[in-house]
Amino acid sequence: MSGWAQYSRLHARHRRPRTADAARLLALRQGPLRVRGGRPRPRRRHLHPRGRHRRRSRPAQALRAAHPRRPPQWSRSLRGRHQAGRGAVRAGGLGVIPTPPRLRGRTLAAIDAAILWRIGLVRPSPSRGTAPPPAEPTAFWAESRAATPVPLEVRRRGTSENGVRVLDLSGDSGGPGGHPGSRRFAGRARIRSSAFEAPLVLLLHGYAAPLPTYEDWHAWRLLRRGAHAARIDLPFHLSRRVPGQRSGDGFFSTDLDHDRVVFRQAVEDAASVVAWARREVTSRVAVLGFSLGGLVACLLAAVVPLDAVVAVTPPCDLADTMLERCPGRIRRQLGLVGGSGGPWGADAAAARGVLDSALAPVTPRLLHPVTDPARTTVVCAEYDGIVGAGPVRQLAAAWGAELLEYRQGHISVMSARGISRRLHDRLLRTTPVTAPAAAV
Repeated sequence: MSGWAQYSRLHARHRRPRTADAARLLALRQGPLRVRGGRPRPRRRHLHPRGRHRRRSRPAQALRAAHPRRPPQWSRSLRGRHQAGRGAVRAGGLGVIPTPPRLRGRTLAAIDAAILWRIGLVRPSPSRGTAPPPAEPTAFWAESRAATPVPLEVRRRGTSENGVRVLDLSGDSGGPGGHPGSRRFAGRARIRSSAFEAPLVLLLHGYAAPLPTYEDWHAWRLLRRGAHAARIDLPFHLSRRVPGQRSGDGFFSTDLDHDRVVFRQAVEDAASVVAWARREVTSRVAVLGFSLGGLVACLLAAVVPLDAVVAVTPPCDLADTMLERCPGRIRRQLGLVGGSGGPWGADAAAARGVLDSALAPVTPRLLHPVTDPARTTVVCAEYDGIVGAGPVRQLAAAWGAELLEYRQGHISVMSARGISRRLHDRLLRTTPVTAPAAAV
């Protein structure tokens, strides 16, 4: 039996040698000892099964030196091109992309398609069967309570190990529906005891979020950087969902007046938390919203002056989202197939006109924000299959806001490399907020 066969049979690499021959073979394979840090350690030598190093022939070495292997074009590092001022900022999502752009786009589209299937399980609220009259944005928001928010009820939940106070927030709310979540809103705040002048960041979750895990993770990261953090549950979501239904059931409806009122209710609830934070915690308040929460953050920035606003892939054109990017299951339920306009018109063109006029108050690009556009950041995903990149770019251009573009999808952009640090840097700016120039 050869030495290599005997060594393999005894498995001397994985267990202690039990015979002198096995110990001799192990020592022969490992080579002489070397001393590192005052402790002798064997030098590992990777031998060919025939007992000697496997080396390339000289012609092979010369050929390799003359023609070195180069990485393909699509595997090079994509570093962000950051421009000063309010210009666009392109940031490479994962740094080094391990797949070609075509395959990467298909993969991200598949992830968004899975989320669309999940959203398709959410049941929209039934319609009254009549189209609402067009609403003028200024008059619509003049009727809201965002300028005079209701007071909050604060209950102390406890104190964590690092001295952070955990508070449960609640208050009166007014919106459609007869369940308890339509009359009361709930949230949670984490306040640092030794940082009074630190900013507070209000986190707003996305559509049909089953748990606030992602928002709690951002709150933990913000607390580590010395800021306060708070979050609230949007109407029909989480603790405010209809009993016996999923989170998000009933938020959207074919009744466009219902949709407008629900968005105004969400903005009023967030404005109550902003007013409480400026009165009891700190004068600096920023808002970070994801997907549906990003749209609520933009609407809040239009009626309430904020120190910083970051909206990640907001559905800022609901008419386009409902007609062009609605899940297939819901499209079939509403009759939006074959060029039909479903419950909003005889064809797609008529339905688009009805949606544009009725949803104008909740379309951010048609509003004049009271928050300084220089303090607003919008995140756009190039491969977004749920919202699309076009409406987000239009919003940034209309407001003059900073635009961050990522080669990601609607879901994968939230875990892109370095995105949390970039977003938190923009939220924790030290410049105080300016007075609003004009109302919506």
